[in-house]
Amino acid sequence: MGKIAIVKLGDGSFEQGFTVTLQIASEGLRPHISRDGNLPPAPKIPQHYQHWQKVYRSHTSGMRISKDGLEAQITDMLQHKPKHSLNLLHKD
Repeated sequence: MGKIAIVKLGDGSFEQGFTVTLQIASEGLRPHISRDGNLPPAPKIPQHYQHWQKVYRSHTSGMRISKDGLEAQITDMLQHKPKHSLNLLHKD
């Protein structure tokens, strides 16, 4: 059976640090270890996170399919190959 670590952030900020509670549990069971502590200040984390988001989005921008985009693909498929598309829908 695996272990699960839960870190609960309490009051604080990136400039001042955070209070935290660490809980450890076996999968499917309640935590059997709980320890309180503090994380030190780390004021650059929000800036690093924003940079990561920007890089991530630039690499994945062409991979997302919106609801409208998916509907357009289905409509296009039905217009160009209606017989094949209908067969796919009615396969048992």
